[in-house]
Amino acid sequence: MTKLVGGQVNEAGSAEQNPELYKSSEIRSWMEPSLEIGWDHVLAGGMTVRPYARAAILRYLSSDETGIGAGLQGAPAGVMPMLVNTSLGADNELYEAGPDVVSKNGIGVQLRFERLEDRFFDNSNVSPRFSIPL
Repeated sequence: MTKLVGGQVNEAGSAEQNPELYKSSEIRSWMEPSLEIGWDHVLAGGMTVRPYARAAILRYLSSDETGIGAGLQGAPAGVMPMLVNTSLGADNELYEAGPDVVSKNGIGVQLRFERLEDRFFDNSNVSPRFSIPL
């Protein structure tokens, strides 16, 4: 579950024609069944390297629609704001791969490549993750 929050944004310099984006807040929930394959390879000294790959389908349980409202600061009373709605895609394909490296004392480093695809957009990113056991 994720909560998306956007604050009020106002542009300056055009007096009553200044555009403003209205504050918004949305909560999204989804399920993500997946299949992951990987294997552990223990190196001399106890360090473990684990390459892996994962494929998943992300399905929104809440609405897959999102939007934003905008208007002009000096708009006359009764003028409706502009609303732009878009679909996040009901079903998204998610692919992930990378190596996990875990030291003998449990400190881990992961480098993850992730790609999300649906009929509206594609999103790719590479991100590191660090973990320290408590």
